[in-house]
Amino acid sequence: MAHSGRAAGGPPLPPQRRSLQQRFGPHAKARNGRGTVRRLLALYARWKRELILVVGLTVLSTVASLAVPYLLGLAVDCFRVGGVDRTALAALLVLLVGVIAAQWLGNWGRRRWMEIISQRMVTQIRRDCFAKLGKLPLSYFDRHPHGDTMSRLVSDADNVSTVAAESVTQLFSSLLTVAGALTIMVFLSPLLTLVALATVPVIALCTRLISQRSRTLYRRQADELGRLSGLVQETLSNGRTVKLYHRQAEVLEQFDHINEVLCTTSVKAQVCAGLLSPLVNMVNHLGFALIACTGGVLALHGVVRIGLVVSFLGYSRQLGRPLNSIAALFSSIQQAVAGAERLFDILDEPEMPADAPEAVSPQTVRGEVAFEDVSFSYEPEKSVLEHVSLRVEAGEVAAFVGETGAGKSTLINLLTRAYEPSAGVIRLDGIPLEQYSRASLGRCFSVVLQDTAFFRGTVLENLRYARPEATKDEVMQAAKLANAHGFIQRLPQGYDTIISGAAEELSQGQRQLLAIARALVSQAPILILDEATSNVDTTTERRIQQATMRLLKGRTCFLIAHRPSTIRRADRIFVVGKQGIMESGTYDELMKKRGVYWSMLQ
Repeated sequence: MAHSGRAAGGPPLPPQRRSLQQRFGPHAKARNGRGTVRRLLALYARWKRELILVVGLTVLSTVASLAVPYLLGLAVDCFRVGGVDRTALAALLVLLVGVIAAQWLGNWGRRRWMEIISQRMVTQIRRDCFAKLGKLPLSYFDRHPHGDTMSRLVSDADNVSTVAAESVTQLFSSLLTVAGALTIMVFLSPLLTLVALATVPVIALCTRLISQRSRTLYRRQADELGRLSGLVQETLSNGRTVKLYHRQAEVLEQFDHINEVLCTTSVKAQVCAGLLSPLVNMVNHLGFALIACTGGVLALHGVVRIGLVVSFLGYSRQLGRPLNSIAALFSSIQQAVAGAERLFDILDEPEMPADAPEAVSPQTVRGEVAFEDVSFSYEPEKSVLEHVSLRVEAGEVAAFVGETGAGKSTLINLLTRAYEPSAGVIRLDGIPLEQYSRASLGRCFSVVLQDTAFFRGTVLENLRYARPEATKDEVMQAAKLANAHGFIQRLPQGYDTIISGAAEELSQGQRQLLAIARALVSQAPILILDEATSNVDTTTERRIQQATMRLLKGRTCFLIAHRPSTIRRADRIFVVGKQGIMESGTYDELMKKRGVYWSMLQ
């Protein structure tokens, strides 16, 4: 039973058919470096005990490094005009050795533990992102090329882990060093401290201006790298098609374009960030020279001791060294922040609607399906289906026919809750789909698509994918019904043969037969066949149809096909067109009616 609705337009092109600009266009998301850093720090807080240890080791190494210039100044003062205070000098040298050893131990310990924490943190981020992908709707994967997503989970995560292990403790140590050095410098000589601070505003201004520009460039670089990864992944996945249609030159041209943009962006980012370190170095050298000259004049007039000037020069270097270190790490820090932003973009994506608080998980399902006044659009103001109503009884074989883009696959996507309807209700056994738990709803369907997908593992493991507890006898029986048992037995190790999922390992017909066998193993009450026999020869198709029709007894089947021989076996045919369900009935009824379906066959 079907109620005519009104539909306009069609679904957006799938990723394989979008233009280069549509697929790999630059992202327009806001950049928030400070927010990203705060989120990273919040992640670090999960390892409080280890961080406390790192803080302690950092304090140890910093205090030890701050003690070195002071002890050197005292050692210099041991040399007087009348002689050398050997006892004091010897004690100071022993103390210096102990302080330097403590500094080395603190630095080694904090780097070791920070590396451990950073690797754990990035492992957690990568796991959270991977888990998040399983909760995202299909619309996310329609918008983002697979290669770009892979680049985020691999390259961007590696950048974050590498930089985080160095920069976090480096920044903390630098802050402690600056604070400690300033305190001691003020204590030793307020006048020389003012001279030393004269260069700080210049360094701060340069850092601020360069950081804003370079962060934008590094984010753009990460986006371009994702575009390039997406194109490479797409080209490798469809290499046979590229060669078949002799599109190597066009693909290379696309690659060259993106690669050139990536190169230009990378050069700009590196040059911009690279300006900071030499600039800070130059300013620090000028400041050091200014302090040395001022200290020399004060020492000649007896205002300060020579040992104090030596200590002060050491502290001025310690004041400048953290700034130099930050400048040296600056390029990597900007890359890590940009990579972390892209990872957090995944975590911030809206998930599929959660199960209702009282979601049902029935043990058995009859398979009765009803669409009640359902509307749907992939994009706002561009409806695909409007006010569609239809009913499929339990055990019926319902065929959906229509032109490409009419909405046949969209109906199936709505039935399996890959997408949510914009309006209306879809019921399974009289219960709205949103009242089922997603896990139980997933067990209700077995699906065979035109483009089959397998995973690295044995043939047996792939056939058990939907129902791992299936016995080998059950798998073999399903393979026999799908006419796959014969060629499986001829494989090198039969059902234990390892396959990687590559299209070259098996013929299209063999892959389709395995997909049908996998669907049969699942024993789901509802079977969905989306052009399932399109890649199978006529003889094999006839055998599959016979076996499938025997198996379908007591099950509901949704069939999307174009071949009249396949459609004719359906209990009911729904013609999907620009106005929703244009007509429905049995094959004989539609042929007698001489309507839309009859016209399609002419």
